[in-house]
Amino acid sequence: MKAWKNKLLDELVESVWKTANKHGFNVIKLSTPSNPEDRSIDMFLLREDKKTIHLKIAVDSRDIDYYEQKDLFGVASVLKSRPLAVSEYEDKIELEDDVVYERNKLPVVNVKTLDSLLSCSKNLFIIGKKKDFYVRIDGEKLRKARLERNISLGELADILKVSRKSVYEYERGSYNVNLDVAEKLIDVLSEDVLKPYNIYEEEITIDMNLVNKPDNAVEEKVMRILEEFTDTQYHVKKAFVDIVAKKDDKKIFIAVEHVKSGSSLKDKIEDIERFSFMKDALKIAVVSEKRIDYASSAILTNVDKLKKILEEHISR
Repeated sequence: MKAWKNKLLDELVESVWKTANKHGFNVIKLSTPSNPEDRSIDMFLLREDKKTIHLKIAVDSRDIDYYEQKDLFGVASVLKSRPLAVSEYEDKIELEDDVVYERNKLPVVNVKTLDSLLSCSKNLFIIGKKKDFYVRIDGEKLRKARLERNISLGELADILKVSRKSVYEYERGSYNVNLDVAEKLIDVLSEDVLKPYNIYEEEITIDMNLVNKPDNAVEEKVMRILEEFTDTQYHVKKAFVDIVAKKDDKKIFIAVEHVKSGSSLKDKIEDIERFSFMKDALKIAVVSEKRIDYASSAILTNVDKLKKILEEHISR
């Protein structure tokens, strides 16, 4: 990564950290990628009264590749976290304040908008998609406001200069509206019909068929063993750990030693250790026999003893 971009990423991470702290979140910043081609950083925000938020931080959201986006949603499906990207740019264009951008269903914001999201600001209505902007509408409130004013679907369609079907879809919550239509709606029905973006309540569609093949025979064996003990699991391709899994409320983080990249094991173990204050978190590193005496708060075991470890810590 170019030096200027590396510096900007460090500054961005620091700003996100300060913003999260301001709102009372515990922050877990995970290891900076050793590969200069990996230009994003994972961060988790945790607070007891809110859902966990899993951030991908990158200077430009285009730096977050397909597998990283897939990992965000895959981890979310297991940990019930909220996937979110924080960037300064989208394809080299600076992100607007108080706009939630959507990239392949992944919400992307800048730091100022993150501040608004974490405080549940009522002013986050605008969605950016493919360089166009839309406003979110609360369909139920729209219908109620229309009926209270004795305005028919057809009459409202004429006022907005859209089709009657479009108004029907607005009320169903199927469509967002462009900025011109939003201004007319506010004039006719008031701002109450707008729907703020609330990251804690937002419905995020997650493909439960997300699958990444294991990288080696050890990971394959680990995943087969986990099938006996857990409700769900996900093999992480490009993130902070190798496998995440869940049994009821217990979260399981597993790092697996990779022979061809043994130097990364230390970072993986340090990353899963950072989840120590997450309730019911089980942290395991599957390593070779010579690594068993590695000093760690995580449980170190070889793959042949993993089943026994899970039997001791998880009720089937």
